[in-house]
Amino acid sequence: MKMDKRGFSLAEIIVATIVMTMLMVSVIGYIQYSGEIWQDGYSKISSANYMRMATERIRLDMMSASSITQPAALPGGNATPTAMLRYAIPGVPGTYTISIVDDLLRRDYANGAASATIRLGRNVASFTATRLSSWSVQIHLEFKNDVPEEDGTYRIISSDTVTFMAPGAG
Repeated sequence: MKMDKRGFSLAEIIVATIVMTMLMVSVIGYIQYSGEIWQDGYSKISSANYMRMATERIRLDMMSASSITQPAALPGGNATPTAMLRYAIPGVPGTYTISIVDDLLRRDYANGAASATIRLGRNVASFTATRLSSWSVQIHLEFKNDVPEEDGTYRIISSDTVTFMAPGAG
């Protein structure tokens, strides 16, 4: 009796399956790790853009501000940071307020019944304004990551402190 030996044995199939499974697990791990790296890089770029956009908007407003009502100018400066910046611009009735609402950095305009809101940034961890003198204001801004860490906290991925000279704000 002659046997036909053209197929694979059960042992060969099991070994091939184990090798392919190990390869697939390593490839899937690599793809997952690459996705996390990409997301982290994207978050850093996004927060840097928000930081640049927000500080530029605040700088432009501070250059044209006629008065800054919060933080108030005190003799020797206001050493206590506040979570709000309130100011007025000449020729524009009403006041502007920059603050955090639900992790969004917002610039609100109010003039009686009229109001408008512009979103300056998202995932804001902190925003503080400190009055250094009657002519200068220091802004500290921090942005956090989109995705929480394993312990449920959010990592700060962008932080900056900028001092603005406000010509008419004294």
